[in-house]
Amino acid sequence: TDPKHTLANYQLGLSFVKMGRHEDALDKQQKAIQSDPGLSKAHYQIGSIFAYLKQYKKAIKPLKKSISLSPKFPMSYYQLGIAYSHLNQHQKAIEALEQVVRINNLYAKGHLALGLAHTKVKQYDQAIVHLQKALDSNPSFVEAYYPLGLSLMKVGRFEDASVPLNQTTIDNPDYPNVQNQLGMG
Repeated sequence: TDPKHTLANYQLGLSFVKMGRHEDALDKQQKAIQSDPGLSKAHYQIGSIFAYLKQYKKAIKPLKKSISLSPKFPMSYYQLGIAYSHLNQHQKAIEALEQVVRINNLYAKGHLALGLAHTKVKQYDQAIVHLQKALDSNPSFVEAYYPLGLSLMKVGRFEDASVPLNQTTIDNPDYPNVQNQLGMG
């Protein structure tokens, strides 16, 4: 098969995603891997499209294939972890997301997702570590403040919890769960 044809299908697939034409994008990415089964980025795109479409079970196989072909590409692990999390397979999510932060320890979204996965299995100390790392990597990453505050409360660190919970109210004053946690709701 002509490598130019493979690349053209892959690029068209990316363009279709940007246009919101996900079925067309899937078609082009699948044609790309029919031509070149070792094209890990096409497997990743297929998995990501399925995840975007909330078809998490269908996302797992292509994401695992992408990982087997490119084991140092953190986004495949990230998407796999998110898919497992949506399927309530939290331990598998944790395992995938640990690979993300092992490859790129400064990836705030990876630490956030890993922290959230730890909260799902009530591993609050681990959640705190990763949620704090998310904020260390990106202090303006507001999505990490609220779960960090709640995790600190779960382990009895109420004074420490007030800082991230207060930051959440500064960033989003109408957020009702924060108001309730702070006794304002």
